[in-house]
Amino acid sequence: MAKRVLVLANETIGGKNLLDRVKAIAAEEDNVRFHVVVPQTRPRHGNIIYDDIVRDSAQVRVDLALEFMRDEGIKGTGEVGDGDPFNAAMDAVAERGIDEILVFASDYPHWDADDPRYIARVLPDEWAPKVFHDNAAGVLRMPAETERAVTAGAPR
Repeated sequence: MAKRVLVLANETIGGKNLLDRVKAIAAEEDNVRFHVVVPQTRPRHGNIIYDDIVRDSAQVRVDLALEFMRDEGIKGTGEVGDGDPFNAAMDAVAERGIDEILVFASDYPHWDADDPRYIARVLPDEWAPKVFHDNAAGVLRMPAETERAVTAGAPR
């Protein structure tokens, strides 16, 4: 069975670090499938923002990510998710049996529960090292010996 990796990103979906990480995982794994989810978040600026425009712009980001993956020979699917990134991720996990999650985010917009202590309490124990260390370590190419120190200090 293929390893299933969720890529949760919004404005960072076309960023070099994210795309490089997807390519690296695809190169490391014999059988991997990616599922891209872009939360349907509203812009920070503007007086009148129509829901269909917000959804359409998120769909464009999904389509661009999938086009990149196809061009690289990487298998994947994608969708526009809930406006709350946490709910978008949990929906995808529940529906698709995700094995690994890559989260790439910019500083804003924050969702209501963006305190790492909250996230640490609601994540399954086996996901905490991935969320609080493994994703960043892979992108930043951190040496393996930092894993014990960083993971041990993850908030709970």
